[in-house]
Amino acid sequence: MAYNEILHRGTGEFTIELYRLDEHHPRYHMAHHWHSAVEIIRVLEGELTLNINNAEHRLAQGSIAIINPDFVHGAQPSECIYEAIVFQPEGLFSPVSQTRSFCEELLSGNILLDEVYSDDEEIITAANRLFDSLKTTYDYYHIEVIAALYGLFGAIIKKGRYQNQIALPYSPCDKRIVKLKKAISYMRKNYQQQLSLEEISEAAGMSSKYFCSAFKELTHQTPFEYLTAHRIERAKQLLTETDDSITNIAYTCGFNDLSYFIKTFKAKTETTPSAYRKGL
Repeated sequence: MAYNEILHRGTGEFTIELYRLDEHHPRYHMAHHWHSAVEIIRVLEGELTLNINNAEHRLAQGSIAIINPDFVHGAQPSECIYEAIVFQPEGLFSPVSQTRSFCEELLSGNILLDEVYSDDEEIITAANRLFDSLKTTYDYYHIEVIAALYGLFGAIIKKGRYQNQIALPYSPCDKRIVKLKKAISYMRKNYQQQLSLEEISEAAGMSSKYFCSAFKELTHQTPFEYLTAHRIERAKQLLTETDDSITNIAYTCGFNDLSYFIKTFKAKTETTPSAYRKGL
């Protein structure tokens, strides 16, 4: 996942994670990524601009969003605090054949859930119940969590907030998105190295010129803006989770000049690496 975990509730048969993100979180600005899990986001304060497969959604306080499996998504907060739940539905719904079938269709892409719920009180209430259930501490809390999940999915199905076998202009199967995923994976895997535009576009199987325009359309960043943001994200993690020197962290994260790293870090975070490490 693209976040630091704050709650990991469950086992291999019950895998569900809850994250809380504010301005102090190393990955507050959600870089574009994807995963096979379902993700549910709720906005607690401020506004969150959420991009899902090239569609932009502005989420106000109280809004709920659901991200379908394998959809490319990223987010930019504005004075925002938000939470995210990430889970594999087949591990939570499998005991009942009908719900297992629904989950299989969801994971295969044959069923797509609506993405934004800003004015549906029943679904928002059900989603809030799920978030709250994950913060309980009593024995067998997972019964309440599963009940809340059933309540949320039941409300979505009852209200018809999903579509069967729909072909969207920017679906996960879109060839261009598949290629851009390859570029994102390549950058995230090789961010410690000095990468050229030719290398990144080659990883995507696209010409450099076409790749740049397609990448910016999807992520609203140039490839190198994305790469720099990912390097800073990793540096923030290392600053808070290790005792490595700032110089070593800079080189580890792909910056070959310490002064440039400090300048870039400050431009992105409005603080220096040393002040960030101290929590200032």
